Amino acid sequence: MRISRAKKADLNLDMAPLIDVVFLLLIFYMLTSSFVQDHGIDLELPDASTSQVMDPDQFTVNVNDKGDIFVAKERVSLADLTQLVRSRFSHNDKEKSVIVRSSASASVESLVGVMDAVRSGGVEAISIETRPKGS
Repeated sequence: MRISRAKKADLNLDMAPLIDVVFLLLIFYMLTSSFVQDHGIDLELPDASTSQVMDPDQFTVNVNDKGDIFVAKERVSLADLTQLVRSRFSHNDKEKSVIVRSSASASVESLVGVMDAVRSGGVEAISIETRPKGS
């Protein structure tokens, strides 16, 4: 005697709704993420009416109100800063540029010392980061 078995239902997973959910999650993440670059230390930047937006990937030197110098959240001396600038930029690099972020209450002597160390490192193009007036 022959026993007939019930055929198993063909189980298929529909990929379209799964892909829709993944794309929605991706869009949600892209819209809610923050693209602000953290410079490492909190500074009260000086105001300027001629402020311009700079490339955030440039070499940045921070000077706090006590005159301490920071590069990538690490405290450095003026001599170390000169060596860091020399090692960061090759001799053939045509776009040698450094951004200096100085606290509004930092002494001019500290700022001039940093600019002198950067120039000693072989970079002539130095920008001082400010914030737009009224912000």
